[in-house]
Amino acid sequence: MMSRKPSMLFFVLLLLVVTTSWQCEAFTTSQRSSQISSMTLRQSSFSQESPTSTSGNDNVDAMRHDIDAMKREAQKRLEALSHDLEEFQSNKKEPLKAGNQYLDAQGNALSTASLDSMEGGSTAAELTKVTTLMQQAEKVMEQRREQQQQQQYKHEDKHHANKISNTSESLGSVTSVIMHRPSDVHLVENTRWKIVFNLGREPGTWMPATWGASGERLRFTVVVDFLDEDLHEREDFLEGMAGAKKLRVLEAWIGPTFDNSYHGRRNLRVRPTGGYKVVHGAGPLGTDVFRFYIETEESFRASPTSDVSCPRGRVYGNCGYFPTLEPEVRDSIHAYKERLQKDYRAAANQYERLQQEKEEDARLISWDKFSRMNEEVKLRKLMQELDHKIHEARQMEPEKAQLRLSRKGDVGLTKDGGVCCKVQKGLALEYHILGRMEIAAVETEHGDIHEEYEDLVHKLHP
Repeated sequence: MMSRKPSMLFFVLLLLVVTTSWQCEAFTTSQRSSQISSMTLRQSSFSQESPTSTSGNDNVDAMRHDIDAMKREAQKRLEALSHDLEEFQSNKKEPLKAGNQYLDAQGNALSTASLDSMEGGSTAAELTKVTTLMQQAEKVMEQRREQQQQQQYKHEDKHHANKISNTSESLGSVTSVIMHRPSDVHLVENTRWKIVFNLGREPGTWMPATWGASGERLRFTVVVDFLDEDLHEREDFLEGMAGAKKLRVLEAWIGPTFDNSYHGRRNLRVRPTGGYKVVHGAGPLGTDVFRFYIETEESFRASPTSDVSCPRGRVYGNCGYFPTLEPEVRDSIHAYKERLQKDYRAAANQYERLQQEKEEDARLISWDKFSRMNEEVKLRKLMQELDHKIHEARQMEPEKAQLRLSRKGDVGLTKDGGVCCKVQKGLALEYHILGRMEIAAVETEHGDIHEEYEDLVHKLHP
């Protein structure tokens, strides 16, 4: 009911204006009729009485004056009504919102009831329209935020891709340097080395199931000189005679045992000559491999009850072969490895941060959750890539702790290697894994083994 008051007021004012105008027109019409009648009567009387009478003119002037006064009064009333209507409509259109309140033209706060009483149904419609516009604006802002997040994730994806690409390029350049470094087989010529064989069951071996099933190990030691004499004997393990050299066996023995059946040190019967060769590009990622063999003249084991034995014949060993790089190249490779590790740590920290944000986000479904899941997948992929490249870099250039350098320090052999034996099965040759080995360079003094040799033996097998 309160909302209908402005409409009723407007209708009453309009009816009053129309009525006043009608009364004015009716009065004017009646006056004109009276004037015409009077003029007719006056004309008749004038014609009857006297043409010089002036009383009629005075009456006409008085009537005209009254009509003008009434017109002015009506005009004033119309102007007042128009002013009231304009003020009413201006108040209707000027409520302004300040904070959470609406203000009228004078700045006074209006309540919802005041708005309803002043604006009626149009106010509710306008408020609905404003609410709709605000909702649309919020949707637009949300879309813009999503677009910005998508652009940010695209930028991060591009950054991750660039990081992988830059890492791959660096790996390619480092690989090129390592692959083209001098691989001089002469670096091991005329050097003396101690080799400790550690035989026992290994994963993937083709030895009989009973061999080494107890978990026991057989250890024996061989001291050899790698000579500069060519080997004129074909050996498949050395991949041909080209580049193959002779080795000379100086000593071979099996260490003492400390079980119930005590056995002291025993010398082994090993042929005095064997062979070795540096095989280019046969190792992981195209690295060089150092291969050699010795030939035993008997089968032996650590104790009569042991289920681990070394077969009679040739025993083969292999390990990595790494000539020492120039200091500048070595420093660049070291910096490259550090950069890989730094990138891996940064990716791991970012992954942990995303995991923490995911745990703190209590929303069931949100765009941020999907974005974080997408970024987690990409970070896992990046970490796998970096871990693989770190492994490759270590394979191409092992750390010093993984190498045993020659006494001159110009070449390093990986301290850990593999040991196998050759088995003839019909027309096929098979290499069966026997165990592992460790190798270290020893000093030679006047053709004899230096005393430091015993210390190295203890370091390899404390």
